[in-house]
Parts: sequence; C-alpha cells; structure tokens
Amino acid sequence: MTKAKSIQFEKVGGSLQPIIKTAEDMKNLLELSPAFWSITSISLDAIAMDPVFLKFMDYDCNGKIRVDEIKTAVRWVLDKLKNYENLEKGSENLVLSDLNPDNTEANDIRAAAELALKNTGVTDLKEIGLAGIRDRKKIIAAGLSNGDGVIPVSLLPDETVIPCAAMIAKLFGTVPDASGLEGFNQQGLDKFKTSAAAYVEWVDFSENNPGVLPFKDKTGKAYGALSAVREALDHYFELCGAVRLFGEKNLTPAAPENLMDTEGVENALKKAPPAPPTADRVFSRKMDLNPIWHDRIIAFFDQVLPGKDTLSEAEWNDLKKLFGEYEAWQKTKPSDVFDGEDLKVIRAALKDDVPKKLQSIIDRDLAYSKEISGFDNVEKLILYQANLVKLLNNYVNLRVLFNPSVDSILQAGILVMDGRCFKLAIRVTNVAEHKKIAERSNICIMYIDAQTGQANALRKMQLAVAVTHGDMNNLFAGKSGVFFTADGTVWDAKVTDFVQQPVSISEAIKMPFYRFGSFLGKQMDKFFSARAKEFETGFDKTMAQAQTFKPGTAAPKAPQQQTPAVSGSMMLMGGGIGLAAIGSAVAFIAQALKNVSFWNVLAVFLIILLIFGGPMIIVSLVKLYRRDIAVYLEASGLALNKRMRLNRFMSKIFTERPEIPRGSLLDTSDVIRGIFQKEQERLGQSMSGLRKFLNIVLWFIAVAAAGIAGGITLWNYLSR
Repeated sequence: MTKAKSIQFEKVGGSLQPIIKTAEDMKNLLELSPAFWSITSISLDAIAMDPVFLKFMDYDCNGKIRVDEIKTAVRWVLDKLKNYENLEKGSENLVLSDLNPDNTEANDIRAAAELALKNTGVTDLKEIGLAGIRDRKKIIAAGLSNGDGVIPVSLLPDETVIPCAAMIAKLFGTVPDASGLEGFNQQGLDKFKTSAAAYVEWVDFSENNPGVLPFKDKTGKAYGALSAVREALDHYFELCGAVRLFGEKNLTPAAPENLMDTEGVENALKKAPPAPPTADRVFSRKMDLNPIWHDRIIAFFDQVLPGKDTLSEAEWNDLKKLFGEYEAWQKTKPSDVFDGEDLKVIRAALKDDVPKKLQSIIDRDLAYSKEISGFDNVEKLILYQANLVKLLNNYVNLRVLFNPSVDSILQAGILVMDGRCFKLAIRVTNVAEHKKIAERSNICIMYIDAQTGQANALRKMQLAVAVTHGDMNNLFAGKSGVFFTADGTVWDAKVTDFVQQPVSISEAIKMPFYRFGSFLGKQMDKFFSARAKEFETGFDKTMAQAQTFKPGTAAPKAPQQQTPAVSGSMMLMGGGIGLAAIGSAVAFIAQALKNVSFWNVLAVFLIILLIFGGPMIIVSLVKLYRRDIAVYLEASGLALNKRMRLNRFMSKIFTERPEIPRGSLLDTSDVIRGIFQKEQERLGQSMSGLRKFLNIVLWFIAVAAAGIAGGITLWNYLSR
C-alpha cells in the first residue's frame, strides 16, 4: 500500500481520527490504511440516511457498507466531476458544467440529465436537482421520447399520420407506454406494413377483374347467402335425380315414432331434404320447406335471385360457376384483419409512406433509451454529492456523533421521556442479540418499541437508547414517551427492557442506601405480615369459640397453658413497657454518648458506610469510568476500530435535561397550594389556632401509638 498523503487528524472521544472536509481529503483517504478508520463495516439498518443512497452504496447488496465499498464510491464520484465545490458543500443540485468531459460515463450522465430537463419543460439546461430527477412520472410523461419504443396516438404532432396510427393501434393491439398512455409499438407497425400492402393488392385484383365480383359490392353478401344453402340444394337436386331414375316410391323420409320427442324430430329434419323432391328438377321457394332450412332459403332467393320464386338444376349449377372466380379470389385473401376498415386510409398511408414516418418516430423514441437508463446514474451522482462527505464524517471518524448541533447518521432520533432528551438512540433488529453485546459497554440502555401511523398502516421499529446522565429513579418498563426522527415524524415510544448499569456518580453513591432501604423495607414487611397473620388466626379462632359457647355449660377443663403473649390486660402493660423502653433507650443512648466525641461517632458512621456501601460504590464508579460507546455501537452491527470512553462531558451531550429558556417569567409559588387555600377560604374551612393545636395533639397520639405497637412487638418477642 502506498504511503498516504497529508490528511488532518483530530482527537475525538479520546482517539485520533481522520477528518474529511475537502475533495483532496477524500483522495488521500483512498491511500489511508483502514486501521485508522473509525468504522470498517456498518449495517444499513443502523444508518439514518436516504435509503436509495444506501442502496447505491451497498454494491454487493449484502445489507452492509464496508471499507472497500466506501472507497469504490469515492473513486466513482471523483472521476465523474471536475469541480468539487458542490461535493464539499453536500449540494442536492448537480451543475452540469461540473461534470468531467473526459469521462464517458459522465457524458452519458449529462445527456440523461438534459433529457430529463427537456421532458419536464425546462429550457435552461444548467443544473438538475434531486427532486427533479426523482419525478420519473413527470420525466417520462413525454411519450415520444421516453425510450420504450411505444408511441401513444394522442401525442403524435403530425395529423397526417394519426388515422393510420389509430388503425394500427385498433387492429394490432396496444401496449402501455412508460408515460401511462396506451400506444402501438414496433411489432404492431411491422404487422401493418406487411399485411396492408398485400391486402390492397388483393383488393385491386378484384377491381381489375370484373368476373370476380358478379354482384359488384354485394357479391360478398350474395356469396354468403349461397354458401348457406349449398348443402341443402345439392341434396335436393340429387334426390330429384333419384326420383327420375327410380320413381316417386319411398320418398317419404323416416318420421320419428314420437312427435313429442324434440331431439328425435330435430334429427329427422336434419336428414330430410329442404323440400320434397320432384321429377322436374325445379326448386320453388313456395314449396313446403323444411323448417331447418326455411329462413336461409328465403334469404338466398332475396339476395341472389330477387324477384324469382323458382330455381332449376341447371340454373343452380350455373349460379355456382358464377361464383367460382370469387371463391378462388377469396382463397388468396392475405388477412381478414382489414375487413370493414376504411380502404381509403390504408391506400393513403401507403401512398404517403406513413409507415416510414411512424418508423422514424419509434426509432427516435428508442434512441433515448440510453439516456433513460442513465437516469439512475444521475440520481446516484446527486445523492453521492449530497451525502458522501456526511457519511465519511460518520464512518471514517465519529466527529458528528458528539456534535449536538448536527444530526449524526448513527442516531435514529431523539427520545423525550422523564423531562429529558435522550439523543444516543440506535435502531435494533434483535433485542436479545443486541443485549448480549451491549451489557459489556457498561452503559445503561433502555429498549424501546416505537410505532407511528394510522391503525391500519402502522410503522414500527425497535430502539436501543442510552441513558448517560441523571438517574434511573423514574424510568421503568412500560413507561411511555415520544420519539422524534430526523424527518420530523413523531413516534409513540414505550420502554420494554433495560440493561441496568450506573448512570452517574451521584446515583452510584446513593445506590447502596437505596438498596439497603429496599432490603430493610422488605424484611419489615415480611415480619409485620407474619405477625398480622398470627393475630388474624388467633382472633378468628377466638371468635369461633365464642359463637359455639353455651351459657351454663361447664367448659371442659383444659390443660394448663402458658399465658398468651398478647391479652387484653397485657396490651396496656405492653404499651407502658413500650413507652418505658423508648424512654430508657433514649436515656441509655444519651448516657452512652455523653463521653463520646463527635469525631468518634462520625468515624464509626463512616466505617459502617465503607463496610456496607463501599464495595458497591467502588464497583459502580469503575463501571462508570469504563463506559464504552464503541461497544454500544458494535452491538448494532458496526465494526469499530476505536475505543471511546463515555466521559462526563459526553454523557451530558447524549442525555440532556433542557433548561428553562432565558428571559422566561418565573413564578416560584406553588399554584396547587394557592388553589387549595382559596378553596378552603371559599368553604369557610380556614385553619384556626385551635385546629392547628389539635393537629399537633393528633401527631403526638400517633407517635405514642407507634411506641405502644413497638412495646407489644417487643413483649411478644421476649415472652417466647
């Protein structure tokens, strides 16, 4: 590997990292060892950037962007441009004069961009924006220059070709144009060109040979009427010959046995001649005609023999010969597709060479296919120009991650919860897998389920949010908040899980007291719950005995038992003993401390604190010192080279409790207290001096009751 040219390094999060500001830095980056890069691989799911841009960056489509793909993108964009000013600015507008004229692909990008501008009605072909190239529907709305070879008839500017084009679309089918309109393509035009000339030639033959159309323009209908009765009349005259040869015996067709048998009657009529044959070989329309043939025979006479009622066998044979040329001509017909169409349109199209004009329109449209396919490269270059420097300063270095005024691509958004803004949030696809690695970061992490949108179209995502400052007192599973993404979308957020770690030094110091208090509370709760249960059991037993007791009945002599620990007479004694115990304890403590200095008491207190809370505090402080952002990021699929300890300054960047804006008017009096006092005054319940005295007495009674309860408990314990 060649030696890298000069490149700027800055200390970021405790490590020196290369900084990318100019195109020259990007060129030098190509020669810099990946060992100096902050990230060498990153999952697309962990990047909050334009998804189309990320798709272009992921050359092998494996869902990750590696160092080699970054270098490939840098080379590509540097080769396509000669002026890097907009690249360094991150502009979303591609100035066409910035393209490198010595690069073939850059010239193709210019042609594609110019076509896109023309198709959208822009005459000043100087620059194109990201929004402009992405409006493909508008770009390809020009159906005569969108490269698909489909020509919508409605967009043809030359009125002389429209009738022919409309006939092609009608007879040979339409296909959808890229603009959304229906039109014809090369296949339809080829069919027209090959069949139209042959059809006109076929029609001209009939016009040049009068014998082909004996009935002029009615020949077709007349021939159709004759063809409809040919089988029946041939059969009739054949039977007439049999009558002359064999006589009129046995001429009655076989009749069905049952005339109510519809199927049998129909079969018999099909076998029967159109009329009873006669020896004179003459057919008359006035004969008793077979119902199956009746209508067709009448139509034949009307079309072919108007005004006549009879037809001899000789006339029938002559009539068939009359249509002989027509039959032969019909067999040479190239296609039926033009039947019923205006022959003048076809002749005019061939005469004016309209198919050639339409061919040139198709060819011109197809000529734009290269530019159309180049639209993707135009969008790619604009996206690279707008986003590549930003990506590098979140990939080669993590400088932006620690800048609160700039959105980092590694941060999914900002979580607002518990009066704080949590800014270090990353998308997570698998919470369990993320948690296994994230625990090693020593950072306190909340796992969040976020969703937004209407009920029938909800969008959901999972997040890992770092808690880096403050405390965890008011954060718990199920707590709700809102999450803001960079695009301005607001998501409903709810805590689902935690990686419990110390958050701050103050919390680390308080933690032993919190845990000791929690432990003591649980133990006291267990003790008093057990005593209450014993009391309830004894009380229930006594009440049951009282209900079954019958006056005047001598109770069985019970064995001598120990006096109950708590009886009616003992309760008062217990209360007195309790108060005495409290007084004695106070006196004892006072006597014991009389000759003990304050510093000795303080020393004992500190020793106890160190024994019980010292190890916990030390462990918490060590974890706070060893908090590592790199491990937190690696849990989301990033491959990092740098270790970044989360220090005190960073922690305040990522978790912030906003201050009240300067200049705000502050009223420190409690509004609720004022409302309560006004309500008391309204009800005439303002507290008098006597009432205050009574409250003090009640407090004293409550304390005395607590002493009695303590005495009872102590007596109960000592009497066991």
